[in-house]
This record gives sequence, structure tokens and C-alpha cells, in this order.
Amino acid sequence: MTRTSVSARMLSLFLCILLVVPLMAVPAHAEAELMSVSPKNNEIQDTTAQPNTAQQVKQKSVDTVFPVAFQRATKDEILSVATNGKGTIMTTSSKYLNITANNGKTWEARKLPPNGKGSIETYQNLYFLRHLSDYVSKDGKTWTTLVFKGPNDEPLSMAGVDYLNGKLVLQAIGGKAREEKKNYLFTSTDGKTWDYQGVLQLGYRVQLFWNGKRYTAVGGGYKLAGNPKLPNQFSVGNGDTGEMVVLSSPDLTQWTQHSGSIRSDVSYTFYVQGGPSRNYFLTPEWAPSGQIAFFDPYGHLLVSTDGKTFTSKKEPTILHSTDGRTPMMKKGDQYYVFQMYWIRSGVVGTKLLTSKDRVNWKSTVVSTSKTIWAIPSGNQFLSVENPTFTDGKLMLSDDGVHWRQIK
Repeated sequence: MTRTSVSARMLSLFLCILLVVPLMAVPAHAEAELMSVSPKNNEIQDTTAQPNTAQQVKQKSVDTVFPVAFQRATKDEILSVATNGKGTIMTTSSKYLNITANNGKTWEARKLPPNGKGSIETYQNLYFLRHLSDYVSKDGKTWTTLVFKGPNDEPLSMAGVDYLNGKLVLQAIGGKAREEKKNYLFTSTDGKTWDYQGVLQLGYRVQLFWNGKRYTAVGGGYKLAGNPKLPNQFSVGNGDTGEMVVLSSPDLTQWTQHSGSIRSDVSYTFYVQGGPSRNYFLTPEWAPSGQIAFFDPYGHLLVSTDGKTFTSKKEPTILHSTDGRTPMMKKGDQYYVFQMYWIRSGVVGTKLLTSKDRVNWKSTVVSTSKTIWAIPSGNQFLSVENPTFTDGKLMLSDDGVHWRQIK
């Protein structure tokens, strides 16, 4: 295994875990409910497509109880992790949903349908599971099926959920929508009734934000040959430019694209299936309220205060690592970053960087042979150990330095 492959695979799994681990309150218990998806009657427009209207879907949902397989945790791979920060942690594999309500002291493993790859996340006391079908639950025991459909009654699949501006925002793509590169947006206040809001002409999950004035969607970016010339373009070395895909909306309905539209008058550095590859990789970074921030693999911190235009500055040298790092996490008055460093082929260690001002950082070696992709879990840190090899070990720490295995 080369150094590059280790870093790339770890980053891929970390981004998956990062997207599914918000911190919310402990759910009560699940109840059977009527689920509905009802569109608004307004038109949806952006800078690249004609209006679209998703059709109304109302049905009596089917409640599913995945059977208990073991009164313990399984030792298979961990595909995703969700935690409410108060002791409840759920992990998925291709076969099982593992649940603990006491930070790993006791576990329960529930059998998932075969031939799926479960992915779970949690918002507003609810857990959202993608595993062959889309589900929502209050406790991980009873799951209610969610059904979303597009304009021509084509089925859509849940791509992810966010909690923004006091409501749940769900992205759904798939089927004809994926072929036409459309990403449909729905909102809900309870996770049970969903209202169609609008459509993005992208067809893949984007990072969504609310800065107090407008919604912002960031869909990674492209690398172009040549120097930066337009907003949201930044030099990435070797004569190339990284361009962010940025759109904004006042209401999730009317979208304006500010950068990242595919153009015929530029030369992209890499193409896939006849189209440019989104190979300018961006990771969301901690930012003060009202700001949006990302960091890229080239040592840049990209920040926006208006949700439309980003500016670039060099991040502190100690934070830049070609082997990857986590976003900043704040605990009390201190910031934490877990940074990977290459030791030898197939072996990547972990350092913990701490700071009180985000400028001056202290480095502490956490492990010389293990990779700790940590995420916040209440007042603690949670990590899949050596996620590149998906060995199913889940670790918990109070200080980021000393870790104990809980699964």
C-alpha cells in the first residue's frame, strides 16, 4: 500500500463519518406515523435550468423492526457512525446496526436486510438510515420508511440530512434525477411530513449552510489549467487553479450559481466519462457563527462571510498535512485537531494539535501506529481506529490523547 492510497482512503471514510455525526438530544421512543411528501406550488429556478416541480406523495408508511441478532456488538466493518453526544451511539455495517445507549458499556446488534451498505446520521432527536431503502427512527428500534419521488414520479433516494434555520433539510437524488444531474430539496419540522422546496442542478450531495441571511450550497470544486481569474478560484500550484462550486438561495427555492459552472472555454485537469472531475477536494472547517469555512489539500483556509464569495489565506503551517487531518473541534475554550503523519508504508500515526487562539498550536503524539479519525461526541471524542482497514474497532476518549475501545 502506498502512502498516497492510505491517505486517500482514510480521507474518504472520514468525510463519510463527518457527514453523519451531528450532536443532538437523546430520542424517546418511535411511533407508527403517516409519512407524507408534499410539494409547494411555487416554481423552482436557478441559473442553469428550467423550473421543476416534484409531485406530491402521500402514503401510509410501513414500520420496520430490524430483528435483534446479538446482545453484544459485532466485530465486522464500520461504515458509518452517529452519536447524539449523550451516550447513544449507532454504527452500521453491511449486515448489522449496532446500538449502545451508555457509551459502549452494553450493545445490541440488529440484523439489516442483506446486500446493503448502511449509512446513518442523526438530527433533532431522529436517526436517518440509508440501507436499500430510506428510514427514520426515534430510537433505532422501530424504523419508518421514507418515500420521495420526482417530477415524473421517478423514485428518489435520500442523500443526506442537515438541520438549518430551524428545520430539517433533506437532499434526495436518484433514477432519472441522477441522469439529469438534479438534487431535490425537502424540508420538515418533525421528520414525518416533508415539503418539497427546490432543486439544484448538481445530482450529488452538497454541503449546505445557513449564515443567518441565506442558504449556501458548496459542491466541492474543479481543478483548471491556468491562473485564477474569477471569484472563488484559488492557485493550487503547478500552474493550476482550484474553483469552488458555490450556489446561494434566500429560501432553498430560487438558486443562483456564483462559481463552478462547467464551461467549454476552460481546460480541466482531469475528465471522467466525458466530463470534468470534481478533483478540487474541500473539507468543512470550524468557523465562527455567520461564517462558512473550508480547507483544501494545499494549505488554504477558504472563508466566506456573505455565503457567496470565498477568500483564501494560508492556514498555520503546523495544520497542513499531506496525510490528512480532521476539522477543528472546540471543547470549552480549546480547539482540537487530529493530524495524521506518515511513518512507513502502510503505517500512519496520529498527532493531537491543541490551541486556544487557532494560531499557536501544541503538538502531542497520540499514537505511533494507529490512525485516529476523531469526531466530537458531547464532551468526548469518538473514533474508528485505523478506518482504512475497517476493522470495526470504535474508540472513545475524554482528552483526545488517552483512548479506550468500546466496540
